[in-house]
Amino acid sequence: MRDAIGSPRVRDLVLGPMPLRVMPGPCVRFARTVQSNASAEETALVASQDVALAAAILQLAYALRPKGGPDIQTVLDAIRSLGPGILKSLAEGGGWEPLDEATMNDLHIPAVHEHSRVVSERAAWALAASASTRPLAMQAGTAGFFHDLGKLVVMSKAADSCRRLGGWSDGGIPSADLLDREREAFGATHAEIGADLLALWGFPATVVEAVRLHHQEPASHEEASPVRRAVYDANRETNRRQSCED
Repeated sequence: MRDAIGSPRVRDLVLGPMPLRVMPGPCVRFARTVQSNASAEETALVASQDVALAAAILQLAYALRPKGGPDIQTVLDAIRSLGPGILKSLAEGGGWEPLDEATMNDLHIPAVHEHSRVVSERAAWALAASASTRPLAMQAGTAGFFHDLGKLVVMSKAADSCRRLGGWSDGGIPSADLLDREREAFGATHAEIGADLLALWGFPATVVEAVRLHHQEPASHEEASPVRRAVYDANRETNRRQSCED
C-alpha cells in the first residue's frame, strides 16, 4: 500500500508519525473515561466525539489485532479489542497532539466533526432499514464517520495551505474546481488522502472505497456497493440540509 501512494506530497501527509491532531476537549474526556474504568460502550461514545481520536484508536486496534482475530468495524469493536490496559496506556501516553484554539476556529474543525457524525448516522440508518443490507450498516456508519478524514489530515499537517485554499473548511460543498485545487495543493483530494490513510491502516476495502468516492455519484445502483451508495447519499443530503440552514 505504501508503494501505491504515488504522490510525494501525499506520502508526506499520510506516512510517518500519526498525522492527525485531536480536539483538546474530547482528548481530556477520553482520558478521564478510561481512567474511571467506564464501560466499553461509554468509552466508545466519548472517543467518537473526535474523528481523529477515533481513527487513532481504530488504527491501533487494527495494528494489534492477532491473525484470524475478530473483525473490527466500529470504534466500539476497537475499544473491546484493545482492552482496558492498552487503553489506559494510550490515554496516559497520548500518541496525538492537541489542536490549538486558533486552528480549530479558523478552519471550523468542530463543524467537520459534527458533519461526519451526521453523515455516519444517516448512512448506517439507510442500510439498517432493509434486511438485505442490514449486515453492512456498521461499515456504512464507519465509512460515513471517516469520509472527511482527509480534511483533518491536511488541517493537521498543512493548516496554512488550508487557510489559503478556503472553501471546504466551513462545511461547504466542494465543487469540481475546488477538488482540482486540492489536488494542486496537496497532490490529491481530501477523499483520496483519507482513503489512502485508511487503506494503509488496514480498514476494509468497502469502507476505503466509500471514503475515496464519496463525492462521485455512482452511475447506477448496480454499479455501486450499498456502502458506497449510502455514504454518497448521506453526505449529499447532509450538505443540502446545511446549505438550506445557512
